[in-house]
Amino acid sequence: MTVWEASQLTVHYGTRPVIWDLCFQVPPGHLVGILGPNGAGKSTLLKASLGLVRPSSGTVRFWGEPWELVRQRVAYVPQRAAVDWDFPLTALQFVLMGRYGRLGPLRWPRRADRQAALHQLRLVGMEECAGRQIGQLSGGQQQRLFLARALLQGPDLYLLDEPFVGIDVTTQQWLIQFLKQLVSEGKTICVVHHDLTQVEDLFTWLLLLNMRLVASGPMDQVFIPELVEQTYGAASNLLEEVVGLSRRRKTGAAS
Repeated sequence: MTVWEASQLTVHYGTRPVIWDLCFQVPPGHLVGILGPNGAGKSTLLKASLGLVRPSSGTVRFWGEPWELVRQRVAYVPQRAAVDWDFPLTALQFVLMGRYGRLGPLRWPRRADRQAALHQLRLVGMEECAGRQIGQLSGGQQQRLFLARALLQGPDLYLLDEPFVGIDVTTQQWLIQFLKQLVSEGKTICVVHHDLTQVEDLFTWLLLLNMRLVASGPMDQVFIPELVEQTYGAASNLLEEVVGLSRRRKTGAAS
């Protein structure tokens, strides 16, 4: 069974199409890269899949079901710019928001919920910041909070929108290893990403998107110059990077 699939998915902003007739399937147990140029519809794909943006047509399913029926199994990590970091929340309160879907609107978090939130803060190396206001934290620390909040939800599928933007190198390296660990535990991670130099080391499955789906499949079959050219355009400097990466990969395999 596929974890996430779309059929003829189309989204308009006003009269302008943003994604058009997307059809794809994502199998379980992969670290999935969603790649494409600015304005390709990558973030819109995540939002439309979760009902945050209304599709013009088409369907999205998770494990064969609408998102509303499996919402607790799917965690969404938006871009950091989507949050008002000046809001008076502590790091612990921010992470506890991952429990709200289970608690319902009229129930307050219990001691067990707070202990679970502290445990997730500990896993992402942020336990000492539990009482700090979220705006006092660095970009890397805020991204760790996002992940802790998602972990508290207990999902099987994570949809992350540009998690590597605006964080330090140390946090980037930590995040890569942490995401790979989640996959090794049976989770599926889908990441909107822009740095092509990290693709081969990070992902095992790719979606190449530029309004339409250019290609999807295993990384070594999709991350090739011809398909990247179709995605980004022949004049893109990124194409030269992929050509170089492809050559180095083939050279390494031959040796």
